[in-house]
Amino acid sequence: MKLSDGIIQKVIASQLNKASKTIDDKINAFNKMIDTEGPYTFDFPIFGKKADLNLTMTKAPGVNGDLIKLNFNGLFDTPQGEKPRTLLPSHDEFPEIH
Repeated sequence: MKLSDGIIQKVIASQLNKASKTIDDKINAFNKMIDTEGPYTFDFPIFGKKADLNLTMTKAPGVNGDLIKLNFNGLFDTPQGEKPRTLLPSHDEFPEIH
């Protein structure tokens, strides 16, 4: 048991370091995205070039036991560089918030 315990410990330690680096890299990429935020930063295409889903959060996430509640804007926007379509507002049509 002692030999296998040492091997298991080494595997866990090496994988934790890799996981930690991966998590740090993802957080740094997200922080960079926030630093360069623009009107389309949180728009994600879900219907190709037809509509982008705005994933801006309308309020902070809530936690209730094992449940995490995320409150997304949920509006569909005209994709950047596309002509506005009926019923889909473009970012130019929204008033600026100061």
